[in-house]
Amino acid sequence: MHTLTLQLNDSVYDKLLSYLEQFQKEDIQILEDREKKEYELSSREEVQARVLQAEKNGNYISIDEFFTQIDKKIEELQT
Repeated sequence: MHTLTLQLNDSVYDKLLSYLEQFQKEDIQILEDREKKEYELSSREEVQARVLQAEKNGNYISIDEFFTQIDKKIEELQT
């Protein structure tokens, strides 16, 4: 079996993936190797773990403070 590595534009990715999925699983194996950004979460468990870690470290703000900061930033951008 051969291995081929491609970098795909988002507009091509779904089309190519759909095409490749037409092949038998014995003939082709799709291995995704995309960079995962720090803010991307892949499961509910990962979200819960991050929240618990933030609470444990005191590295979080209340929802009210969050929206206060957002409103303040929007005001800054509008002036």
